[in-house]
Formats: sequence, structure tokens, C-alpha cells
Amino acid sequence: MSLYHKLKALHPSLTDKDFLSTVILNDDGRGPYIDKWDHPTLVQPTQAQIDSAITPSQASIDANAEIDAAERSTMLPRVVREFMLGYFEANATPAQRANNPGYAKVKALDDSIKVLRTKL
Repeated sequence: MSLYHKLKALHPSLTDKDFLSTVILNDDGRGPYIDKWDHPTLVQPTQAQIDSAITPSQASIDANAEIDAAERSTMLPRVVREFMLGYFEANATPAQRANNPGYAKVKALDDSIKVLRTKL
């Protein structure tokens, strides 16, 4: 697995922005390495920690990418979906839910993301 994924496994709070500014990876033909580590709160892992990192499977990485893309394209992150669905399910009858196309779309998106989460 790539150095990027190993570092993400060791420090899940690392963001893509971090990899553009405070954690710089490089590969000059001899293999990837950490060129710069100036993260304000995370300690640079040792080579032994990097070598022993358990990285997520490719299926898990792909599922996370699909979830992120679906949430971005619909502008419905998990917290918003769960709030909307919870509120509507608590306050609407089954008949009202069945006849509401907005609810149906949010529910379908949430159901498809639940299936993807089983791959994580």
C-alpha cells in the first residue's frame, strides 16, 4: 500500500490539505519518503511504525471515495441526512413519507451509503 495510505492509517486525522502543506511526500526514483513533516500536532511516525501500518483494503478506500462523492454531489453529509430522516420519520406518517419525493431521495441516498459502509 502507498505511503500516503499508511500515514492516513497511522494518523486518520491527516487531511488532503495537510499533504499539500505540512506533510510533503516525495519519490525521487528510490521509493516514496516523507520529504517534510511540519504538522503542528502530529508526531512524524518512525520507519518501523510506517512499515507495520495496517492499511485499509482497496475496497474500503473505494467505498470511502464513493461515499465522499455522493455526499459532496448531494450536499448531504451524514449528520444532515440522519437529522432529516430522523425528524421526518418521527413526525410523518408512513403514508406521508411514501408520498414525499424529497424524503424518498434522501432515504435512497442513505440506504445506498449504508451498503457502501458494509465494505469498510
